[in-house]
Amino acid sequence: MHSLFSSLLNTQYFSETLDLVSNISDKEDSNLLEMVANAWILLSPKKNEEQCGKAIERFLLRCVERSKKITGISLGTSLYNLGNFYRSRNENKKALRCYLSARRYEPKYYDQEYFFGELAGSLFLDGRFWFSARFYKKAIDFQGEKEWRPQYGDALMHSGRYKEALEVFQEYLLATKDETAEWHLKSFCLKRVINSFEICSQHRQIDIAISLASITNSPNLVKVKKRLEEALTKDLLCGLAWYNLGNVYNQQHDLENASFCFTLCALIQTGDLEAWVNAALLSFFSKNFDIFYLVVRAAYFFKKEDFLTALYDAVSKEKDSKAVGMLSDIIEIIIPKGSGENASPELRLLEKDGKFRNILLSTADSRERR
Repeated sequence: MHSLFSSLLNTQYFSETLDLVSNISDKEDSNLLEMVANAWILLSPKKNEEQCGKAIERFLLRCVERSKKITGISLGTSLYNLGNFYRSRNENKKALRCYLSARRYEPKYYDQEYFFGELAGSLFLDGRFWFSARFYKKAIDFQGEKEWRPQYGDALMHSGRYKEALEVFQEYLLATKDETAEWHLKSFCLKRVINSFEICSQHRQIDIAISLASITNSPNLVKVKKRLEEALTKDLLCGLAWYNLGNVYNQQHDLENASFCFTLCALIQTGDLEAWVNAALLSFFSKNFDIFYLVVRAAYFFKKEDFLTALYDAVSKEKDSKAVGMLSDIIEIIIPKGSGENASPELRLLEKDGKFRNILLSTADSRERR
């Protein structure tokens, strides 16, 4: 059976195969076939393709409808798996609805630390940082210290509770051997920002900050800098303000400060490829290699090969073959071939001890990630 699924789900008959499984499962009392199909679709590399995604959604929705006829436990699990699917596609509002419904139909989720952590992750991605922090803390209270503490710090930071976030990052990094570049950079940047602006916490006035930071090119760099700093007093996590401030420092040939500003911008707006490239190049040319190392690792985690392509394109414009060669050699050391972290798929089943466990989780990698 496993071999048959593997073959069919890697062909053009992906959608038809799932429909067939649903049709068979509708007529069976056991949901074993459904569970096997769930495992295979989560492992399939096609799950992120648009048409396959629609087929998976249709299949999981049918699992939910089928579960309504079986037991409350089955329904809760089906809703949870559907929520994980939506979360993997960044459809966070749908994911949240599924998670909350799963908890209603299966009370045992109240006792699962990973449930509160994953709910917190969806809230974070939906921009509801205060609630996200509360649920991460609840996950930690279930002895999920290692799994959720840095994410808790991240949620605190985005909630405007900067000093608390810094303390969480610092305690976590001291207590573990986690080398995740994102957490080290955020700890470093938070400490510097708190000291520079003397702001430990803040009600983030995001719209006002963006308005102040939306400044066009001006020859008066002193005036521009003052306005950008004013924007940051309204919201220390205004990515646009940090990006434009980085440009100001760069025009003043202050590479170290420019690098810091672009780094913070990239950490806030992790999809900003230009900010990552600027942060990497300026830390490299200012010979701040400790920060360069962390920036490259973080940038590669978020942007993968797009970052490397953009970085090499940018440095080639410097027309310095020695610098290009040196950068290339360093990158090869920092990011070995085949590196990169991929989120593991999850399929959880209720075991005899009352805990839901991910049957796809390998023993070699038991970490949960946001």
